[in-house]
Amino acid sequence: MKRLIAMSLLVAGLVAATPVHAETVSTCTTVYGGGSVCGETTTTVTVEHQPVNTAVDPVLFWKVVLIVGGVAAVATILYKFSYRWYILG
Repeated sequence: MKRLIAMSLLVAGLVAATPVHAETVSTCTTVYGGGSVCGETTTTVTVEHQPVNTAVDPVLFWKVVLIVGGVAAVATILYKFSYRWYILG
């Protein structure tokens, strides 16, 4: 039950994206022969999260999954055969 609550909170936190405000920028100016004056400015631009189209095709994803799974299956079969031949001589 604790895992279910933790996972649901994690998923809810990732799905519910909140607007992000820009951070405070520190700027310093120096006058020749004088001291430096520093100040902080904050922008009021609000950045909204928007989905971006990517070049990942669902068919390409499944091809990669099948290739990796096939290589894993072949490696497992070869390992089992070579281990069996090692024991049986």
